[in-house]
Amino acid sequence: RIEHYEFDMDIEPSGQLVRVTADFEVKGKGEALLMRLSPKYAISSATIDGRKVELLDAETILDPPTLPSGPLLVRAGSVFWIRGAKDGSKICLKYTGTVRGRSERAGPDACFLTAYWWPHIGRQPATHEITMTVPSDWTAIAQGEMLREKRTSRQYTVTWRNNLAVCF
Repeated sequence: RIEHYEFDMDIEPSGQLVRVTADFEVKGKGEALLMRLSPKYAISSATIDGRKVELLDAETILDPPTLPSGPLLVRAGSVFWIRGAKDGSKICLKYTGTVRGRSERAGPDACFLTAYWWPHIGRQPATHEITMTVPSDWTAIAQGEMLREKRTSRQYTVTWRNNLAVCF
C-alpha cells in the first residue's frame, strides 16, 4: 500500500503538457506492485531507493531467461507492474502527459486533471503534498491546505498538503 505521495507538477499550457514527479514509500509485504496511471501519461523514468528501474512495455517480448534481474517496470495501457519494491522502499516516478479533452484539459487559460493522473493501487486512499508550477497569471488549487506560494513574472509555484486520505 501507499499511504502518502509527494508530487511535483509542472503545467505547460502551450503544449498542453503536464509533467509530474511522484515520490512515495511502499508499505507491506511482497516485492511487487500493480498500479494504475492514465495511459495519457508516459513514464520516462523510475527509481526504487535511488536505483534505476528498467522500463518495458507490454509489446516487448518477455522471455524469462532473458528478463532483467534488477528492478523492473512493465506497462500495458493504464496498468503497470513494478518489481523490486519491498516494505519501506522509496519509489520515484517521472511521467508526462498531453492533456486535452472534455473531462481533462491543460490549455492556454486553465488546467484541470480528473482521471488517474497519479499512480495508485486500486483507488486506495492516501494523503499527499503537491507542488504545482503554472503560468504567473494562473491560480493553482488542490485539496488540503496551502503551505507556501511564490509568484514571479514568469511563473507561479504553490504547494498544497492534504492530510486527509482520499482516493480522488
